[in-house]
Amino acid sequence: MKNHTIHPDGTEWLPGSTDPYFENPYYIAYDYINMTDRNRITGGLTLKYNLLDWLYVQGQVTRDGYIFNVANIVPSGVEIYAE
Repeated sequence: MKNHTIHPDGTEWLPGSTDPYFENPYYIAYDYINMTDRNRITGGLTLKYNLLDWLYVQGQVTRDGYIFNVANIVPSGVEIYAE
């Protein structure tokens, strides 16, 4: 099965089965793409200034941001998704 994941026409090779719900495990492992990539950054800044011994001014800024990319590709020729 490892060396035979697709037919010459590009459809999935299903060894010994015509069941559309059966999947060739090597075809799934090497031809499907299901990827998630997340980059996140967090940070903060606090400033404090003493006006008097008993009085101060304080300010705070925080940031939490991320970039989230998802790729989900089902190759053509998968029987269950055939039209």
